Parts: sequence; structure tokens; C-alpha cells
Amino acid sequence: GDGRNDALVAQRASFFSSSIGVYWGTASGALNETAHGEIPLPEDLNDGIRVVAYVGDVNDDTYGDAVVCSEDDFEVGGECYVLLGSATGGTFDTTPFIKGTEKQDGFGSHAGPEFRDSNKDG
Repeated sequence: GDGRNDALVAQRASFFSSSIGVYWGTASGALNETAHGEIPLPEDLNDGIRVVAYVGDVNDDTYGDAVVCSEDDFEVGGECYVLLGSATGGTFDTTPFIKGTEKQDGFGSHAGPEFRDSNKDG
């Protein structure tokens, strides 16, 4: 909400050990990771985040938000969550709004890595 561009970086990590690195834009144009560090994942995301699928202001409060998705494993499909930005940092809505299908024999669905206005209704 300071008018400067920020970046979210999702690392590809091993099970139970992922987080989202946050790089905050500064007046000098440099990205500053140390100001806020990392956003830990909710316990439900036991696979770890694999995709930052969308960044924007999803709830129209002037703070940047993100849609982040986990990758599916051999038991459950991928899930997508909303990370809501605020003046004090980001918090997860811990209820997935997209949940992939159950996998069978190691094959299954991934949570969608791309979001757009498919029906062009704004």
C-alpha cells in the first residue's frame, strides 16, 4: 500500500518446508527482503507453495494480494489459497478456494497456475 511494486517469490521446496519470500520495493528502486522476510505457509499446505498464480488487489482494499497454489502429491490434488495483503504484512485465508481432484496411481490434477477473466465480465 505504499505505491511501490513488490514481489512474491515461491520457492520449490521439499515437503513441509516451504515459505514465500517477500521482496518489498523501496524508494531507491532496490528490492528489500529484510524488511518483512518470509510469509510462512498455513499447515494445510503440507506440500508447500509451488506457484504464485496471481498478484493484484482481490478485495479492493488498496493492498496487494496474491493467489498461491500448491502442487499435488500422490494422495491429494493441488490447492489454491488467497494471501491477503495489509499494512502489517500478509495473512492467508486458510480455506482453499480451488481444490484439485484426488490422484490415482500418481496421476491427477494440478491447481490452476493461471487466472484471468475468461468470461470478460470485469
